[in-house]
Amino acid sequence: MKDNQVQSRFIELRAQGWSYARIARELDVSKQTLINWSKRHSMEISNLIAIDLEELQERHQLTRAMRIQLLGQELKRLTDELAKRDLSTVPTEKLFDQVLKYLGQARAEVLEPEFQGTENTVEQLERSGNRVTQWAG
Repeated sequence: MKDNQVQSRFIELRAQGWSYARIARELDVSKQTLINWSKRHSMEISNLIAIDLEELQERHQLTRAMRIQLLGQELKRLTDELAKRDLSTVPTEKLFDQVLKYLGQARAEVLEPEFQGTENTVEQLERSGNRVTQWAG
């Protein structure tokens, strides 16, 4: 069996999207061994992929909270400008259409809070597939 460092490197490369063939060449390990490792370490690989995706979304302001904040700022700018306008002009119609568009996008981002009882532990939430991003104590 290959040592733990080689397996750790495999997990990192696989999470980065490398193919088995490329990893096999890089680590000098057979594809069949890599496939076996992939089955054994699938959760670790999936977790690394999720962490990388979350970081990428945050870096490019694609998280839900950031999208809501940006949409809210733009909606406020549009509604402030609309309040200054005479609604009988054509540009106002276009501005009003933009307000409706942003309202629709903002509504799509709204989440209803789900409160849990004290019987729900972090482990129970994770087992049910819910991610725990913050735990307030």
